[in-house]
Amino acid sequence: MGCACVVALFAGFPPRLAFLFLWLFTTQVSEAFDSAFWPLLGIVFLPYTSIACVMAYSPTDGVSTWGWIAIIVAFVFDVAAATGSVRTRREPAPAQG
Repeated sequence: MGCACVVALFAGFPPRLAFLFLWLFTTQVSEAFDSAFWPLLGIVFLPYTSIACVMAYSPTDGVSTWGWIAIIVAFVFDVAAATGSVRTRREPAPAQG
């Protein structure tokens, strides 16, 4: 758990890059997930939720109540980021005049 501050620092970068650094340089991702399938899906579809899952997981206790709350908040961030980008692609640009 000593790497939590470093992960929080990298979370300012795009979340996929932060998760990739977390996966490459710590053992937390392999402790939180059984296979490489779920982290790969997390990088593609739900990067904030995947980071929250890894940070909330404890090898001895699993995920606590506050961990589940963090995962839910991260999921809301992922959905907001996805719907916000869809909305900006669909709205026409304002007329310059």
